[in-house]
Amino acid sequence: MQAINPEDEFDQAVDYITDLEEQKNGAFQKIVTKTTHKNSLYGLYKQSTIGDCNCRKPFIFGRAKWDSWNSHRGLSKPDAKIKYVDLVRQIRFSIEQEQRRA
Repeated sequence: MQAINPEDEFDQAVDYITDLEEQKNGAFQKIVTKTTHKNSLYGLYKQSTIGDCNCRKPFIFGRAKWDSWNSHRGLSKPDAKIKYVDLVRQIRFSIEQEQRRA
């Protein structure tokens, strides 16, 4: 059995989250809103694709996103991708649990 490439695994995780957001999946909305994973996903995605936060701290609008991204300052892109994939796994597990209850 061949191990999955970490880059492919990250891309699959991004696609999974994007698909859920586009479907307006009720379980996804409940889990992400309830546990505030959305900002974590954003911050880890930005750290994974761009690296350290490269913009000024906003005064009001966009502050939560900026804070989330900046909280990962110094984390390498590969490590951020691993953390992103791990978070998506947790979200996926929570969604599956929620759907079983329904």
